Amino acid sequence: MAGVQPLVAVLDRYGGRIVDGDALPADAAEFAARLEHSVAAWKADGARGLWLKLPAAASQHLPAALAQGFDLHHADAGGAGRLRHADQVAAGRRGEPPAPVRATSYLGIGGFVLREDTNEVLVVSERYATLSSGPGVHWKCPGGLVDKGESLGDAAAREVFEETGIRCKFERMVMYRHKHNYVWGCDDIYFVAKMRPTTFEIKADPREIASCRWMPLAELLKDECVNPLQQAAMQLASEPRASAGMQQRTVIGGADFKFGPEWPRYRPQTVYHAPADLALEDARERGAFPCVVDEGGGNEQTSSGRVAEKL
Repeated sequence: MAGVQPLVAVLDRYGGRIVDGDALPADAAEFAARLEHSVAAWKADGARGLWLKLPAAASQHLPAALAQGFDLHHADAGGAGRLRHADQVAAGRRGEPPAPVRATSYLGIGGFVLREDTNEVLVVSERYATLSSGPGVHWKCPGGLVDKGESLGDAAAREVFEETGIRCKFERMVMYRHKHNYVWGCDDIYFVAKMRPTTFEIKADPREIASCRWMPLAELLKDECVNPLQQAAMQLASEPRASAGMQQRTVIGGADFKFGPEWPRYRPQTVYHAPADLALEDARERGAFPCVVDEGGGNEQTSSGRVAEKL
């Protein structure tokens, strides 16, 4: 188009173009004309991807962007939307490197805080527990979502302190669970870290926590108001584990599994953890929490309801 200026854009490291959302014209007709001209020019240049940042203040340009083949990819907390051109999706289907999809997972972590001198675990009961938990006090490890740019160990220590007032240090990762169809259809990846307390006086946050205490580990492993995933984490964290990595897969729950009256519809969840160190395991009794082991070739339930691990 003669006399039409292209939109201001920068070249990304993949050979694509990112339109500068802060340099967009205010007039909708001018934007539509310049975007049409720019898309044609960038395609002719062989651009491998087109991205458009659309600030909330420029939302009047959304219809023109959609008409030119852009689609909403994600939005920032400040209201700015990121739009991806449809040609990038088509390129992925043709076998070329596709543009990344929006973030699809939440990342959370719980801190298993154990007092070695008393064999007690720091647990909380949330003030606003999920409706699926049912009535009663439901104990769990303190924890929450990992912040952007935060390491897992730092997140565990922060969450424990914010919820309980207890200072602690990261020791090791115990396990993680990958769950589908969580909030807004995203996946949920939940880690559990073993933490060593450096303070012991509880100062719970009343905004989030209804109750917080040190409880004997043996009592928690038998308490029907502790959900199976939390019990599995506590059991695994308290046992000696091999240093071979988290290659063991265990499915907590099962088709005929009911963990007490409070968990009648508990769905099976797969957790990943290190296998037991059998040399040390022979010296101690295993705890009893029902689970099924899944190693890709079928499930096996132990008659005692204890962990069945094939190494």
